[in-house]
Amino acid sequence: MIGGRTRIVIFTCLGQKLPAGHFGIATQGFPQLVRVSPTVVTPDSSRIFPERAPVLCQVRMVNELPLIHDLERLEEMIADETTVTVA
Repeated sequence: MIGGRTRIVIFTCLGQKLPAGHFGIATQGFPQLVRVSPTVVTPDSSRIFPERAPVLCQVRMVNELPLIHDLERLEEMIADETTVTVA
């Protein structure tokens, strides 16, 4: 759902699959810097993600469960969906 706290994060591509060299992802909330350490961020294996999902893992950070996204896989998925095929 798009709301007042929705932002677009622009990423520079890691590979060469997207001609523009950039892609964006809608996010919720405000980005913030967080000092992390092994006592603040720990792996959380309570969820299993499909093999080709654009998620590397989930972590526990205080009371949050953020996902660590696979940006290379996301780029690949966007390229697959936006490639124009000529018939």
